[in-house]
Amino acid sequence: GKEDPKGGGGHTKGDDGFTVFVGDLRDCTPEELEAAMSEFGEVTDCRVIGDKGYGFVSFTSATCAEVAVNASMDTSAEGGSRAPSIRGHTLRLSWARGKL
Repeated sequence: GKEDPKGGGGHTKGDDGFTVFVGDLRDCTPEELEAAMSEFGEVTDCRVIGDKGYGFVSFTSATCAEVAVNASMDTSAEGGSRAPSIRGHTLRLSWARGKL
């Protein structure tokens, strides 16, 4: 069973499990954040909360979100880490809670 095509907007707000919180953002644009996250799956929504240094990313599936969160916790050997990063700065991901 396929999800409804893009444009349905069913997964953006409040659909836990699909949305991850991104911390430790440094002056990055939503485009940069989306590019960093798209290696884990298709991104449906991407927001950077300007001066606060954090943002939210929504994926098309909970699996993609889970892979991204797990990868961000993989802080293994230098260079061997799969953690998402922007301009060499590693991002901190966790499950988004509550309203966006």
